[in-house]
Amino acid sequence: MRYFSLMFCLFFVLSCSKVPTDDIPLVESQGTSVTFNVNMSYQIEIGSFNPEINFLDVAGSFNGWCEPCNNHILVSTDNSIYSITLDNLASGEQIQFKFRVDGEWSKGEFPGLDNNRSYTILDGSNILDYWFNDQGGD
Repeated sequence: MRYFSLMFCLFFVLSCSKVPTDDIPLVESQGTSVTFNVNMSYQIEIGSFNPEINFLDVAGSFNGWCEPCNNHILVSTDNSIYSITLDNLASGEQIQFKFRVDGEWSKGEFPGLDNNRSYTILDGSNILDYWFNDQGGD
């Protein structure tokens, strides 16, 4: 009986264990994400952005240049930095985008110009730091 029990346990352990193959990754991919960090301190200083009443969003090729961008509003973190992380974007994809105050194109970056920001997404986590309208930074 001990022999049978030992064989049963051995069979059970071996049949329940998985042997990794080349087809199955040992660690699942965490996906590709892009974090946008936007420094709004200069805009606050010159009165173009009031954190008490204004909000900041991002519109771009990844969200159809949304109108409005309710799902793409940046959140204040600290020291006048606003941030949002977008997950599951395609590695190698080139995205174009602009940041806007209150979701309005008239209050967006680079007014009067057709300039968009662009970035090619890399595998893993992408962290992008900007000053709104490229004003105020070094």
